[in-house]
Amino acid sequence: YILYFLDIIIIGTAITLIPILGANTDIIKEYVKDPLVRASVNVEVPWESWWSIVGVLWIIISLYLLVKFARRDYAIYLLGISILNILILNLIAYLYLPRIAEYTQGPAVEFFKSLKGKDVYVTTYKYKSYAHYFYTDLKPENAPFSESVKDLVEQYKKPVYVSTKVIFTKDFEKEFPQFKKIKQKGAFAFYFYER
Repeated sequence: YILYFLDIIIIGTAITLIPILGANTDIIKEYVKDPLVRASVNVEVPWESWWSIVGVLWIIISLYLLVKFARRDYAIYLLGISILNILILNLIAYLYLPRIAEYTQGPAVEFFKSLKGKDVYVTTYKYKSYAHYFYTDLKPENAPFSESVKDLVEQYKKPVYVSTKVIFTKDFEKEFPQFKKIKQKGAFAFYFYER
């Protein structure tokens, strides 16, 4: 029971703290040294602190169900824990995950969406992604034979847009000085080249 109790407290506290930390990213910046993570939390993402109630409710209901389990009321425990986890997981998927995705890939998705339908080449530099295909609506028959930035610049006539992570900007700018930096947002930097 002690391990189960600790599990409830740890998981519930994490669920409770996520929206608080999301609404107050300055707290995270103080303790994080990784430049990619620091850049990611600079993205403005709307969080509501009151969403912490999800974690608090999970703790309270889980503790009540732990008591039911200890009293050998297994039917209520199994039904309750099943319903509770279904509800909590759906709330987390609805409230938390889209906002977390904004930190990890939001700026790149926004950039790729802005290029949808344009007659340009879009690629990534030093990271793999399918997002530029999906959000620009690039069809396989319209894709260039090579995705290397060098090949796109040398062999093709269309304008080239590149997305890279901020930790690779110096490498990119050194290797491709002909590209113009459009913007930097979150953990991403975006570049453009036209003949």
